[in-house]
Amino acid sequence: MDPIQFRDLVIAPTLRRIELYSEAAANLLLGTALHESGGLRYIRQLPDGPALGPYQMEPDTHHDLYENYLNFRPRLLAKLADFTTPYEPQSDQLIWNFTYATAVARLQYFRKPEPLPPADDLDGLADYWKKHWNTERGAGTVEQFIEAWQRFALN
Repeated sequence: MDPIQFRDLVIAPTLRRIELYSEAAANLLLGTALHESGGLRYIRQLPDGPALGPYQMEPDTHHDLYENYLNFRPRLLAKLADFTTPYEPQSDQLIWNFTYATAVARLQYFRKPEPLPPADDLDGLADYWKKHWNTERGAGTVEQFIEAWQRFALN
């Protein structure tokens, strides 16, 4: 999948619909997807990990977002409901429902109090991803995020 099309046709419109768009947020989500999914190639963690979708969100993280954040913010919860398909487990929708996966990923970042770095600050975006998505215990590195961005987004 073309990364720029993914940013412009999936990420940006989704973030505008939930009223959380900024160029920095769009770039952060694009970088997250590029790193986590191997350049937008994988929608399930390899070889048999739990992470799902272009952002490789784990079902436990998805569950925690609802239980400890969204359930206390009805306005945001209602916005997310517009993206889901009834009768399908929401965590399964991370795999194929890219607008839902994007909205959920943005809300996972949004729950963090630290402001986003500038949209053109690749080092800052990578640091933000490492701290708030991959976490200090995660295997990913800032350098890998930057490499994925340079390899896939600038082609």
